[in-house]
Amino acid sequence: MLERKILRNGSEMMNEKTKRNLVDAGCSEEFISEFDGCICNKKECIKMLAQHRRELLGEVHAKERNIECLDYLVYKIGKEGIEELSE
Repeated sequence: MLERKILRNGSEMMNEKTKRNLVDAGCSEEFISEFDGCICNKKECIKMLAQHRRELLGEVHAKERNIECLDYLVYKIGKEGIEELSE
């Protein structure tokens, strides 16, 4: 359950544990501020987190493609030798 603090004026804000979790998840200060602004709206919070997750997953897939390229070069060097890279 998302922990919240209730301020004197009755509004809510996230606690430090929740903020730390967002920072650890790679969220920007702008995202965290926007998230804090909608802390009372469960659907909006879930929507924001899902979008950030999709962005992170896109980055993971891009890095996987980078690793596949490096693996191919290692394979090619192992099979054909380093000379093949300079021809």
